Amino acid sequence: MRQMILAALLMALCTVPAAFAEEYPEAYVSHFAPERVAAGALFSVVGAGFGDEAGTVRIGEVECEVTAWSDNRIRVRAPMEALVDPVTVVVGGATMTSHNVICVTRGDVPDLPSIAAMEGVGDDGSVAPGDVLTLSGKNFGATEEEVTFAVDPSLRYPIATKYATVPTGVIESWSDTEIKVTVPDSCVGESYVLVTLPGFVLLAPSRVTCPSSTED
Repeated sequence: MRQMILAALLMALCTVPAAFAEEYPEAYVSHFAPERVAAGALFSVVGAGFGDEAGTVRIGEVECEVTAWSDNRIRVRAPMEALVDPVTVVVGGATMTSHNVICVTRGDVPDLPSIAAMEGVGDDGSVAPGDVLTLSGKNFGATEEEVTFAVDPSLRYPIATKYATVPTGVIESWSDTEIKVTVPDSCVGESYVLVTLPGFVLLAPSRVTCPSSTED
């Protein structure tokens, strides 16, 4: 019974809505992918200004193993204990703490959403406004969300309001396993295709290249 009560409390904490700053500084932690992860599993810390030299990552006061590091994405292994805490990145004398919490559980994590393939793209990755792309995968949910074409994948939360200039595709159809989206007129140059779901941002398997704004 005690374990059931603790599990219920942990689940409730894991679903607390995230809070975000009104404006991002040059260096910040944007979000995690996923926001709920099993102990010992890998997850990503996404943001900006992390630099190229690895620092340290903590969940609460617990330091985590870092497996990969770049300026806008860090791959981290969750510790082997249940935690519900903010994530802190320390690098080059700077300390960045997330505004939301990550949930590390000791139990099974439900099957996570993912994009397996993207169709409708040229052999060289080229697309044109009006082209319809098909994203296939799993656990997209039944509710229509958002697909964006972002030059910088760290521009995450919330894309539609915080970064109004980020091109947003027109959803033609949406199911749990397939999304059809029309490339918007505002897509320019090499872009990441991002599917924004509650608690997740999914990155398509490859980038697409829209016509340059300098082309006739």
